[in-house]
Amino acid sequence: MTNIHWIQPKEISFFHAFKRWTARGFDACVGACILFLIGEYVLFSEHIVQIISNAKLNTLNGVINKLILLFLSGVINALLIAYFGNTLGKHLFGIKILDLKACHLSLQQAFKREMLVLIINNSLKII
Repeated sequence: MTNIHWIQPKEISFFHAFKRWTARGFDACVGACILFLIGEYVLFSEHIVQIISNAKLNTLNGVINKLILLFLSGVINALLIAYFGNTLGKHLFGIKILDLKACHLSLQQAFKREMLVLIINNSLKII
């Protein structure tokens, strides 16, 4: 199924890049809220919260927790892209995520895209 209303942009402007960056930030905030709600109300019972609050978290645990949260946020974004065609932030900014044939991404394509984006974004922050 091709999208006949999609037009290939002639060049990518700074404004377009800014919109994409802002949409990504908005999606990160929404994802953090979703992950917080899942963690707060579903995953963590009072017993687990008490163990975590009593334990001293070292740097390795912090890194592992961040990697798990990044992976889960990528999964959430991939599911949104695969089933709705875009994320909430991209929808608000009018950005469409399409493949080379101007079709919506499959779940596998969306997951691969999100993992590459997370790896590239976070590796660039290290450099």
